[in-house]
Amino acid sequence: MSHFMLILCRKACLCSCSFCIGQDYFNIDDFKQAILHVEHVSSVGDIHVWSLTPTEHHLNCKVGVEVQEICKCNDVIQTIEDICIKQFNIQHTTIQLVYSSDALQTLCTSS
Repeated sequence: MSHFMLILCRKACLCSCSFCIGQDYFNIDDFKQAILHVEHVSSVGDIHVWSLTPTEHHLNCKVGVEVQEICKCNDVIQTIEDICIKQFNIQHTTIQLVYSSDALQTLCTSS
């Protein structure tokens, strides 16, 4: 029997959101705290986690970043992917970066 689970947790969530993905325990609050400790990350939200099989876990999320150099963006994504694999056993990730207005101004006007 295949299990499918989708959890959405927004900033307004008042409860601690945790559940099992496959045989693993996933706590959204722990995930948020781990991501917020990544350099240049200012926020994390719109977190979607699901399992396709008992061992294949996926995650999508939006991550607010404050960077002054575009090359830092890949470092942020790579660090988050490493956290997903090593700390949360999530092998497949899609991370959407959301830039602060200051970062956009710097990135879009630099030559």
